[in-house]
Amino acid sequence: MHSSFRAFMQELIDYAGLFPPARLTLEEAFNKYLSYQDHPSGWILSHFICPVRLLPELIKYQNILQDKDIQLSLSVLPDSAENSRDYLLAFEKNIQQLEDFLQRMDRSAAISAFEFRISSKLLSDKSFQPLHEVFLTLHEKIRQVGIIQPKLFFELQKTEHWLNHIGILVEEIGLFNKILQDNKFTVAQRTAGLKLRCGGESPEKFPPPQEISRVLSACSAKQILFKATAGLHHPVRHHNTSIQNMMHGFFNVFSAALLAYHHHLSNDEILTLINEEDPRQFLFTDDHFSYKGWKLTPSEIQELRTEYVMSFGSCSFEEPREDLIQLGLLTE
Repeated sequence: MHSSFRAFMQELIDYAGLFPPARLTLEEAFNKYLSYQDHPSGWILSHFICPVRLLPELIKYQNILQDKDIQLSLSVLPDSAENSRDYLLAFEKNIQQLEDFLQRMDRSAAISAFEFRISSKLLSDKSFQPLHEVFLTLHEKIRQVGIIQPKLFFELQKTEHWLNHIGILVEEIGLFNKILQDNKFTVAQRTAGLKLRCGGESPEKFPPPQEISRVLSACSAKQILFKATAGLHHPVRHHNTSIQNMMHGFFNVFSAALLAYHHHLSNDEILTLINEEDPRQFLFTDDHFSYKGWKLTPSEIQELRTEYVMSFGSCSFEEPREDLIQLGLLTE
């Protein structure tokens, strides 16, 4: 296995078996996640994604985790709301659930990331407080239950004009990160970032390449965290016959992100990467990863993955793995 490929894929996939199209029960998703961790390719897995409301149901699996000497790594989805006041009230209830869960699970589970949904109404709510102040309140409540270095990701609800609001959200996230760093609340330079939905169960759920490139341009320019979700079951962009639509590839999105952050790519250069349909253009060696002249060493990839470019949520682990085997990058 090439060193650059290992660095690229290390803990790249958050397992989202609870969500469509898989829609597994909690028991099914949990058991699959445990079995995948025992697999030789388990190093590709990162968090188990779970809504806060389902955390109490995970407590019954504590003995299994203890017997296996495993600490369950979680990224959780809090409840959402349409305005700032209701948003914070909803999270107040979530915090009580989080505190109870962590106390009862002891060290069998750790929550290291939060994935918040941001509605367009919340983004434009001027009646309560600026959005970065809402983020600061959320962060403080999280720290109060003992989660000291959380990662916070914010996904903007997709509406007709959602892309016009991305710049506003990125600015608010950047301001939030700066305030935390200036006040030494975190040892990391960046605590928060953007979460981008790259697909779904129908063609209209897939953002066109131009939208992905604009989002990555905004995130890399502001140097905030980036993660993705949905629609990235396969490495390279291709036409999917079952939904009759083009599907984005995780090689495309994440190589574009890595190269954009490191080489300061233009929007058009990012777009070229997002549109690439030839897997042979993504080259992994022990010395570097390259795409048409742009290169990254394994150590550079590792640093970028730690500092900026996180992971993507997928309800399938088998499909990405099978494709990587077919490309000769993984063994059976």
